[in-house]
Amino acid sequence: MKKSAALRILMSAGLAASLAAGCSRDTPAPAARASVAPGATAGRDAAAAGELIVVAVRSGADVDGAFQGFLEPVIDAVVPARASGVIAAIFVKEGDRVARGAALARLEDEEHRLEVEYTGALAEQAAAELQRAEKGAAGQFVSQQTLDAARAKARATRADLELARLALSRRTLRAPVAGIVWQVRALPHRLVAADDILFRVSDPSRLRSDVHLPASWGGRVRAGDPVRLVPLADALAEPLAGRVRTVSPIVDPATGRLRVEIEADAGGRPLAGQTVRITFGEGGADPAPGDEASAAVLPGEALIERDPAGLHVWRVKDGIARRVAVELGSRRPDGFEVRRGLAAGDLVAARGATLPADGAPVRIRLASSRTD
Repeated sequence: MKKSAALRILMSAGLAASLAAGCSRDTPAPAARASVAPGATAGRDAAAAGELIVVAVRSGADVDGAFQGFLEPVIDAVVPARASGVIAAIFVKEGDRVARGAALARLEDEEHRLEVEYTGALAEQAAAELQRAEKGAAGQFVSQQTLDAARAKARATRADLELARLALSRRTLRAPVAGIVWQVRALPHRLVAADDILFRVSDPSRLRSDVHLPASWGGRVRAGDPVRLVPLADALAEPLAGRVRTVSPIVDPATGRLRVEIEADAGGRPLAGQTVRITFGEGGADPAPGDEASAAVLPGEALIERDPAGLHVWRVKDGIARRVAVELGSRRPDGFEVRRGLAAGDLVAARGATLPADGAPVRIRLASSRTD
């Protein structure tokens, strides 16, 4: 009886082992199934490609050696509150032309005016006492110690008076330069704190722009060289003549760029704040070898991812989206200079786009053509 039970157990174990071996020969392992799935469904994935909103990488330097810059006034001064208080009066509005030292606004100053009167009276009293002490000392009726004390008191009261006058003068905000008031943040009866910026005064007749050139341009641009500037908002406008004011003697090691400052006379045109196309020389300079690779600009609308490995974007090529590493340079008004990873004309995912899997097929649509 015991032998029969043992035999049945051994037969059952052998049958289970045979079934397991058969299953292993007929059915692929999970890893094998996963490895063949993409190939088997590639056609279906391509047919069901998702849509991806993209923007195009632009060229930062044209073939004639032109670059883009942002025009700003050479003279642009902020006017902060020098003390806290309530604004009692505002004397200008945006667009007003003012002379240097013109009053822009006034804070409540009654207490400070009284302080000037009080310290002025003390200063007059101390001055009179000093005069009597000097006469007495001349006639040997007053000791030298009394004379010294009178002199010290006179100096101290004069200093108190000057401090009171200074505090009173700071209740009035004045234009530090001659120009046009283009920003007014002051409001009547509003409480402001010291260092709050209430006005900006600029001279829009003289404009400047910083241009960051490739390192290969070093030695090709010098102070005093002529430049031509054309507003991007109106490509048919009369070009603006300018000149190179300064050229940095050192290439920025972080960006590999050379900073050049340009200065131009606006000629009465409202160009401050505009982006312009800048061409060096009378007719433009030919780009140096290798400039084209550093001339790409990643638009500000592009989606940029950051992780411990660096910066990445999603580039679409031949209908396939790939996550690629990029190296960016300095910030420009129209985006970021590309140092490595992208070229002008590349299509990259725009901000707000739904990202696909890496290597997935996509249908592209330019961000400019997005419909609401």
